[in-house]
Amino acid sequence: MPTIGNNRALVARAAPLAVFAISLALFFRWTVGGHLVALLTPRGFVAARERDVIVASVGLMLAVAVPTLAALYAVAWHFRADNPRAKRARIVGAAPHRWWRELWL
Repeated sequence: MPTIGNNRALVARAAPLAVFAISLALFFRWTVGGHLVALLTPRGFVAARERDVIVASVGLMLAVAVPTLAALYAVAWHFRADNPRAKRARIVGAAPHRWWRELWL
């Protein structure tokens, strides 16, 4: 059962995200202001095809970017420092890192 302390920590973590989302929505409302965006309301055959290309490219980009970012977040969350269940490989007999070698390579 969650305690009050846990709820405060959750609110403290979620508050910046909520502020960002609200400010982003207000920014778009202020900049677009209810007007039609010329890019998405094409006039003519070529403009309509360009809009289709833009929509398709954004869709393909999101189809790749969203799962990639989700996997990145999941791996980072699993291997965080305070997770006792994360199995970290310990390299036995590895040479220590020498930063000066990277300057020459």
